[in-house]
Amino acid sequence: MSLMKQPLTSLYGKSKNVWPITIFILIFPAQQLVISTPFTPIRIYMIVVVILGLFLSLHNLVFSKSIHYKYDNIDIAIGMLFLYMLFSSLWAVNVLLAMQMAIGIILLLFTYFVLRTILSKRSIVELKSACIQASKLFIILSFSYYIVGLIQHYIFGAPLEIKEGTQVAYMYGVYFEGGILPRLRGICDSPNNFGMYGVFFLASLFLMEKISKFYVTSIIVLMVLTLSYTTYLALILMCSVFFIKRYGVKVTLFFVMIAIGALVIFVINSGLIENIYTDNADIMHRILTGSGRWEIFGFALQNFADNPLLGHGLNQAREVLDPLRHGVRSTHNNFIEILLEGGLIGATLYLVGIAILFTKAGSLKNDRNLNLWAVSSLLGFFIFSNANVTLYADSTILMLAVLASMSVPKYYLITDQIVDKKDGHIEQTKPHRELKKLK
Repeated sequence: MSLMKQPLTSLYGKSKNVWPITIFILIFPAQQLVISTPFTPIRIYMIVVVILGLFLSLHNLVFSKSIHYKYDNIDIAIGMLFLYMLFSSLWAVNVLLAMQMAIGIILLLFTYFVLRTILSKRSIVELKSACIQASKLFIILSFSYYIVGLIQHYIFGAPLEIKEGTQVAYMYGVYFEGGILPRLRGICDSPNNFGMYGVFFLASLFLMEKISKFYVTSIIVLMVLTLSYTTYLALILMCSVFFIKRYGVKVTLFFVMIAIGALVIFVINSGLIENIYTDNADIMHRILTGSGRWEIFGFALQNFADNPLLGHGLNQAREVLDPLRHGVRSTHNNFIEILLEGGLIGATLYLVGIAILFTKAGSLKNDRNLNLWAVSSLLGFFIFSNANVTLYADSTILMLAVLASMSVPKYYLITDQIVDKKDGHIEQTKPHRELKKLK
């Protein structure tokens, strides 16, 4: 048989335009595009997901041709955890709070499986390309929106309006904490959410065969401008993983030691060390107390003992924490939140899911860039999960859907061709059609 060399095709046998997937990914962080309603703000991605979900359902009914994908361990783990947390609403004390969260979880599950259905129809090459393009647009749009906010306020003198019940003001891509401190939020609705999406898009830039120093440097600068300690920790860990995988442990440690030494010299010579407990006393207090998180963690663990097996029920953390601090909405930690609300059963499902995710990331070791993307994004999200409840965040759902779609075996409909598993090209012809599994 004669050998052939053609680009890897998608499921339907021909290359597809990745711009629809790129735009679909990009509407998730565009959190300021909302439609106000008497009940809750509706984000654009929610409308798009509902429309796509209805289209997929109608397609199956009208054409009697099922559009689906082969479920993977990641899908099963996510489904079981979310369904169990929904079930825990049955023993929640505050039923209204439980029902509010239940509606949100149902929407997130729907979003996840719509994403998986759509992304599973694309090749790994196409998914990589879409994530890279979305990352570049995310950087450009967020930087532009941030600059517009600064110019409007500081040059044109646009007044700030403090949001009712908070000490926060907004101006396009700028988040003014206390109405004074300008923190970057880009096209997201807060600096912390920008940090989470920054983790996803920074990791996506690692998918490039030749990594762009310009775009990587740009998103790192934007993440620094969020002035978020959690984002800084995630950024440091992700960059460390990148240098270790690219240059080895010894080289990474060498540069880390140089950076630490330079920082110490700067602090000593600048006189900052003399003012650290005076001018920055509030900042130091927040660092040492985790912004009050350590106290919340301890109180939550004490109350976990009241119902260790099943927990207190969905979205009941605020009810449990109210005697400690009125107005606290969560435990600020995924594991503790699930342990408190879902008990040991929920915590076990959560840990099993984490184990599956990191196992999947490790299984991608044959593709260096894809492995780097998976490991660095998971570690970045893991940092955020220990400082905030991120399990029910749209950024988490997007990351999980993309990871699952990139890591599970795919099926390609090949016409008279055999796929070369090593480089993703056509190896030779074959005189019939077959559905072949690409490992």
